[in-house]
Amino acid sequence: MKKLILFSLIACMGALTFTGCKKGTEDPFITIKSRDGRLTHKWKLKSITGTEVDVTVFGSSTTTKTTTTSYDGTTLTESTVTVSGSMSNTSNSTTTGTFEITFDKNGKQSYTVTYTSGSTTTTKTAEGEWFWLNTNKNRDHISIEADGTILMSGVYYIERLAGKEMILHNVTKSTSSTGSNSSSDIKYTFEKD
Repeated sequence: MKKLILFSLIACMGALTFTGCKKGTEDPFITIKSRDGRLTHKWKLKSITGTEVDVTVFGSSTTTKTTTTSYDGTTLTESTVTVSGSMSNTSNSTTTGTFEITFDKNGKQSYTVTYTSGSTTTTKTAEGEWFWLNTNKNRDHISIEADGTILMSGVYYIERLAGKEMILHNVTKSTSSTGSNSSSDIKYTFEKD
């Protein structure tokens, strides 16, 4: 009986120790690897979901452009609706391709994007730097350099960082003195390659 109580006590203490690794809202409850240890790998983009809204105010005229983006691991689809006064225009575009990004433990990153538009296939590779925005033990925001083909340079909240899956969430809002504003809310889901 004493062995059972001792074993239970040790198991509870171990579980409490490991729960300190959970930082993102969707992170695993228990993990042995640090956030650095889980991040520093090669990741392949699996999906994108999100919306961007740009409102342009020019005098008494307002134009609203809403772009909805989705990606399923192969096909990137963007649907844009532009409304200006009583006029409305919708455009859709589709591109196929892949995106991979590698984070190393020294703060370097490299990525490769290959996409086809029409009959032209393009491959881009680039290198940059990444760093945790908050260097304390929370480490839930990361700064990434990118060219805007798939990811924009900027700050991303790491919503999930598990052994085989990472979800980056980018939310931005800005307003100008003229009343023009823009906002975006986009999630990028990656799987370990």
